[in-house]
Amino acid sequence: AEPDDWFDKYFLFQKAADTETRRIAQDLFFLDFTDDTIKAFKRPHLLPRDKVADLIGTAYEGGASIIIVDFVFSEEDYSQKRNFAGDKKALDGQERDKILRDMLKKVRDDPDSNTKVLLMRSNGANNIEQDNIFADLVDGKKIFEVTPNHTEFRSTTRFWLPYIKVTNDDTKKTRILWSVPIMTLVLTYGNLNELRALEQQILNDSDNTMNRYSLKINRGGVIEDFPIFEEMGEAGSVERNTGAGQYNRIQ
Repeated sequence: AEPDDWFDKYFLFQKAADTETRRIAQDLFFLDFTDDTIKAFKRPHLLPRDKVADLIGTAYEGGASIIIVDFVFSEEDYSQKRNFAGDKKALDGQERDKILRDMLKKVRDDPDSNTKVLLMRSNGANNIEQDNIFADLVDGKKIFEVTPNHTEFRSTTRFWLPYIKVTNDDTKKTRILWSVPIMTLVLTYGNLNELRALEQQILNDSDNTMNRYSLKINRGGVIEDFPIFEEMGEAGSVERNTGAGQYNRIQ
């Protein structure tokens, strides 16, 4: 789909059309389901997952470096067999799930492609991580999990959190889910091993003193220090009213 007006204005004309912002914007593409497409599906609350696979395939075959899949797959598709717009034959939910799974496996197992896929992993109460039916495909090399969580400022501006701590309900083990911007930044300019080391550092540090961490980013031979502050939580939520916490807001 063509970029929406908000995308044009924000990325291309933000703050006197900053040249670096404009350059990066040219490398971003949004593949989306239009309103007309959703009407044709006649199921606005359940997008067929084989159609999501089609979008991933389009980006992958086009040589995308990183594909961010902005959907949460916390449960299997239980829909009955039927025809959606563009279907050659009727498929049920399990068949559509398999088509998406096969596409993700194709991207993951392609030795001639460097395309990475970021899958969203959501969390519920007390940051207990929800299921992801494709979690077994996550290898930390080609397929990654990230958090879609964000916070709002005055209910008008959204900011990404750099990470959240999530706990597995079965094993009770806690781990870090990085946000889309942080994972994209590291996959493009950084070092995955450094990010994994930082994860352990954050998990081992529980004094809630807003310690400052950093990632080394190499952009065109220039080494930059990207700061990340330790998140402080209170009563299961993330504090946003500390001075240091402001640095963790990634717009």
